[in-house]
Amino acid sequence: GMGRGPGNTKTEIAILEFKNIKKKNINLDPLLSLINKWFSPLQKKYEWGSNLYYYLAGKKGVHPTFVQEMLGDPTFSPKTILSNINYLGRIGGKKFAKDLISSKEDIYRTKDVGEWSPYKHINGRDVLLLGPGDQLKENYKKVSQFIKKNKPYVISINFEDYIPSKFINARIACHILRVLSNLREYKDYSIPLILPLNKIKKFLSGKTNKFKMYNYGIQVKKNIFKFENNNAILPNSLAISYALAVCNSGKCKKIFIAGFDGYDKSNPKKNNVDETIDLYKSTKGTAKIISLTPTLYDVSKSISFRK
Repeated sequence: GMGRGPGNTKTEIAILEFKNIKKKNINLDPLLSLINKWFSPLQKKYEWGSNLYYYLAGKKGVHPTFVQEMLGDPTFSPKTILSNINYLGRIGGKKFAKDLISSKEDIYRTKDVGEWSPYKHINGRDVLLLGPGDQLKENYKKVSQFIKKNKPYVISINFEDYIPSKFINARIACHILRVLSNLREYKDYSIPLILPLNKIKKFLSGKTNKFKMYNYGIQVKKNIFKFENNNAILPNSLAISYALAVCNSGKCKKIFIAGFDGYDKSNPKKNNVDETIDLYKSTKGTAKIISLTPTLYDVSKSISFRK
């Protein structure tokens, strides 16, 4: 029963049914021992098997990969996951979901030049990137004070309201499912949204009329971190990669981050982000990254901020 979606038939349940049909005695002890030793830990690790989200996705013809990704991302609330499943079911079902999944990284393989230049807005200023981690929630007062005192250009990857919207200059996103989610939850339309619009506008279904969008292009090529006036070539389509490229394209002075808690060694995303930061730091001309809040990332930490 470890399959995604509604889940494969569980062997132990099937055997019980066969037992009743064949009217034979069956010793389930070896099978239960096998489940407890091997399959229960696997189920906890990969979160596969039947649950309410997979059930609803199956009913609405939404690919289970979407559910898997959302369950693995703590920034997706239960309400948002349910909303996304309903939304994806309405706008295209299986075909749309399949196209969207296959496009997640492949869509960024070809060259893409946007129309917006970060330099017009940043131009030598410090930038503060707000992430989705718990440390931002715990330190939001200090972060707000830092913004008032230092007046950086503030870009938020986090769509929660820990930091008042009056302090935020722009929001940023390049993960297609995240963009779709945020468009429906976006409450303050006065805050511009930075995104690779050329690549993902076909998925937005005309939902962008209320939004001010900054179109900054992205292309994905392995082991490359390069930023231009209107676009970047990056090793992946992670939001942090995209945000760092925007900051450097704008010729920022320094990059402060808050709410980028990092991943522990058991999380498969850890290596991907760590490799991105290593590549970034080895790229000539990139701005220094300083974390205001506690982080597992290999970046400089602000001592004065925590005093």
